Amino acid sequence: MICQDYLTGAHSMDIPQETMDREVQAILDKIQANPSFNPDQLFDPAKHLAWKDEYYDEIKKFTLQELGITKTHTKPINNFGATYPFPLLTEEAIDIMKWEAFQPKVVKKYARLTNPDFSLKTNRHDFHIAGYPEEGHAPFTKSVYDHPRLKEIFSKLIGMEVTTTYGYDVNHVNVALADFDLPKDAPLYEPSKDENGNTVFKAEETGSILGQHYDSTSIACVVMWECPQDKGGETVIITGDEKPLVIPNIARPGYCTLLQARVIRHIATKPNTNSNRIATVAGYYPAAPVLDNSCLTSVRPSILPRSVHDEFYTEWFDFRFHQLERVLADKRKKLWQAYKQGKTFDQKDVIEFSKECQEYLVESWREMEFATNAPYPPPLFSKPYSELSYNVEGN
Repeated sequence: MICQDYLTGAHSMDIPQETMDREVQAILDKIQANPSFNPDQLFDPAKHLAWKDEYYDEIKKFTLQELGITKTHTKPINNFGATYPFPLLTEEAIDIMKWEAFQPKVVKKYARLTNPDFSLKTNRHDFHIAGYPEEGHAPFTKSVYDHPRLKEIFSKLIGMEVTTTYGYDVNHVNVALADFDLPKDAPLYEPSKDENGNTVFKAEETGSILGQHYDSTSIACVVMWECPQDKGGETVIITGDEKPLVIPNIARPGYCTLLQARVIRHIATKPNTNSNRIATVAGYYPAAPVLDNSCLTSVRPSILPRSVHDEFYTEWFDFRFHQLERVLADKRKKLWQAYKQGKTFDQKDVIEFSKECQEYLVESWREMEFATNAPYPPPLFSKPYSELSYNVEGN
């Protein structure tokens, strides 16, 4: 039954019509009430970019080592760790993106409720949306992430040239909506306290849209659309000493946080208040022809129901095959260059390269439902950094 459900669109996880008619429609009504709102445009950096180049020097950034992370479960792309939130997009840009995401036809086809195995303290107001920009439903949103200016900014902050990954990992929307049947801003749960009465963060008790996890793509770009300030809803990084680093929540639409989420454990928390918390995540990976470290662990359809089976896997393998083609073409070119320069053919190097390509292809299918039915979440998501195998010191 579970297999048949996700193969046919996971409609058991559809957004209830009540949520569509009330909370979702309220978002659209509020946006449309703005007399200057114009959804019929594409991204223009002069109008829609809140970024200023002086932010390069002002943004608080962390390396992996500064986060105390010296061991990881897979090879990082470099030493970049994370940033604090910074202004990226204007409120006009965010309104257009929200308008596109919450259209009824988009929500019905591309939105699904959160998986209870992947979240905590969620209900009918908590869901994910993804995949719709690639299908032509969100021309403005697609033009945002396709624009070279965004890639330029992120590349400089991350310390290497990066580009967007496959469509289902670009503009994944995490949604936690206020319940109209409860008082506005009412606390939703009692936060944990220490012996002195101070609020403390406990991953196992904090409401979360996405519980403690690693992302399945190299870099996560988290753009906030709505969130209450100082009332939860933050991104929480688990540092190398297994303590939480709560990224401060600046409650303004369009603020962005970057993190190397493939190797940094983190949590997307729910607000501890009856308020909207809406954020998007876009995946990035190195632009150079290299074998990326992406995986399927947290995004395959049986785990994240917003991934529509046929579209998701077609995109995934198109991405992985294209990556492999680029790497093979680059290696082929270098082999002939070495030959023409009179260099000795390096058998050991080519053997190791071929093994890496072989493993990359195996990793492309290893986590598919047909190949594995391992319990979720995997033990890796709670395994201490100290027990991981890849030593990142000196990278």
